[in-house]
Formats: sequence, C-alpha cells, structure tokens
Amino acid sequence: MSLSLFLHVISVVVWVGGMFFAWMALRPVAASVLEPPQRLTLWAGVFDKFFPWVWICVVLILLTGLHMLMLLGGAAAPLHALTMLVLGVVMMLIFGHVFFSPYQKLKRAVAEQNWQAGGAALFDPQVDRYQSDYRPGDDSGGIFGSCLWLRLAELPGRLMNNVREDVRQGKNCDNAECMRYT
Repeated sequence: MSLSLFLHVISVVVWVGGMFFAWMALRPVAASVLEPPQRLTLWAGVFDKFFPWVWICVVLILLTGLHMLMLLGGAAAPLHALTMLVLGVVMMLIFGHVFFSPYQKLKRAVAEQNWQAGGAALFDPQVDRYQSDYRPGDDSGGIFGSCLWLRLAELPGRLMNNVREDVRQGKNCDNAECMRYT
C-alpha cells in the first residue's frame, strides 16, 4: 500500500503541479512578454514535453488508485475514496479530450503558422480575436484539479486511519501488505 500511495501522490503532484505552474506562472508571463507566434510556439513545445509525463501519471494514478481502492473494499470502500475515483476519472477524461482535440489543433496551427487557429485551440483571447468555443469559466481542469488537491490533502491521514481501523476490526485485510498497518 505504501508504494502505491507514494506513486499515486507523486503522479498527482506532477500532473496537477504542472497544470498549476503552466496556468498561474507560465501563461501570464508568456502573454506579457511574447507575441502570439512565439507564445503559441512556446505552448506547443511545452505541451510536447509535458503531456508524455501526464500520460505516465494518468496510468500510475489509475493503477495505484484502483489497487488502494481494492484494499479498502472495492465498491464498498469509504465515500472519500470513491469520490477521488470519480474526480480522477473525470480529470482523465478531460485530459484525453484536451490531448486529442485542442492540443492536436494547436500543433497543426503552429506547424502551418496559422496563429488565429492556434489561439483558438489554446483559448488565448489575446490571439483569438474572433468568437471561439471558449466561454469564461471553462477552466474545468483547474476547477477539478483544485477539488482533487483538497481531497488529496486529507488522503494520507484519512487513508491510514481507515486502514488501521479496518485491520483492528478484521475487515478488508486479507494480505500481508494490509497487515503492515496494524
């Protein structure tokens, strides 16, 4: 369980921390010092480096999350664990959409030097002077990421307390890994 928890937390930190850095630090600086062609080229390059790491994180988060969920009783696991599963899957679906739609459009637009199409793909209102699919409040990755951070902040203590309590009561503890927490 401890290796799963470690890999799970590290993967979430890499993914959500990368989103936080990109949105809160890189985006405003890039918007203030770079012209649209350089800014869109920068974003395409950043995503080319970041997204392979996100795919690794998605796989690790899903596998370790399901492993820990099974140790906690599967579908009978505590509500906080099931909530994290739902939020995690929603974030993974959002990432899949971002990767296969806007990111591919951004790469194509940068390759073709079509800066308006690139701005629309990136949801950059300073580049995209025409109406795009973007609406204020569409920052769902940031919103879901924030919710997941709140759940994650309480996870280690809550998880260990639940496992210890289950072990004391003889529930959900049929392997040596679970027995380590007694």
